Order: sequence, then C-alpha cells, then structure tokens
Amino acid sequence: MNVLRSKKSPGNWINNLYRAETKFLVANGATAMPRRSKSASAGPTQRQLRVGEDLRHQLASILARRETHIPELDQVSITVSEVSVSPDLSHARVYVMTLGGIDIDKVLTVLNQVAPFLRHHLANKVHLRRLPVLKFVADESYDTADRMARLFSSIQTDR
Repeated sequence: MNVLRSKKSPGNWINNLYRAETKFLVANGATAMPRRSKSASAGPTQRQLRVGEDLRHQLASILARRETHIPELDQVSITVSEVSVSPDLSHARVYVMTLGGIDIDKVLTVLNQVAPFLRHHLANKVHLRRLPVLKFVADESYDTADRMARLFSSIQTDR
C-alpha cells in the first residue's frame, strides 16, 4: 500500500524554524554551532593516557628483565619515565633516562635502532590493533628538577 506523505508533516515546521534561526545567526556574524578546534583541547584523552601508561609499563618490564639480549642495553639500567601518544595513536614518544645519565646518547641511538624489535616485543604484551611507532628521547625532567632544587637551595642560603 502506497502511503502519501503531506508536505505539512509535524516535524517540518521545526526544520524550517531551525533553518531560519541558522540564517539569522550567520547573517549577524555568529556561527550556527560553536566549533571546537583540536588545538583548543586541554590535553591528552583518557585513551591516550591509558595506552601510554600501558606501553610505559610493558617497556619498563622488558628493559628491566633484559629481554632484549642486546649488550648495549643489558649493561645499563634504563628508566622509562613517560610515554606520550599522538591523538591518532600512531606515534609514541618514549622518554627514557639511564641511571646517572651515563651514555644517554649511545643508549638513545641503540634504542631508536632497535625500536621495531621492541615494538614487536610489545605487540605480544599490549592488546592494540596497531601499535604506535616508537621514538626514544632523553628525559630532561630530572635535569630540570635538579636545577630547580639547586636554585631553591641557593635562595635559602642567601637569606
């Protein structure tokens, strides 16, 4: 059975009102709906934080147990302090520091060379459809904290 719809359906006047309101707002310089830009976001999402923390935890356990079997990494104690993940979860920046900051440049070079191997190791432990590409960088927060502590102690000694 063919049912004909009338042009004066109950919802039609709501659509017309919305269109008129939108035209009025646009004509007066306002946008119809406020748009939220990506740059205005406050910070990482809960998913980014959760994935980053899981990657940090698993990377730290791999490096602590010396599962890499790479002599340059097995001889040094490496701390994974933070993993920041991009919004699309395709890239991860891993902040690492060696104990005492010894040979950090050499360790970073080796870590970045074996990043695909570590990524493969992580794929067995972290349950994600696609694992982010890892990039290892030196963690400067320890140096910054030490510099601030020295500045505060110098202020106290000046008094």
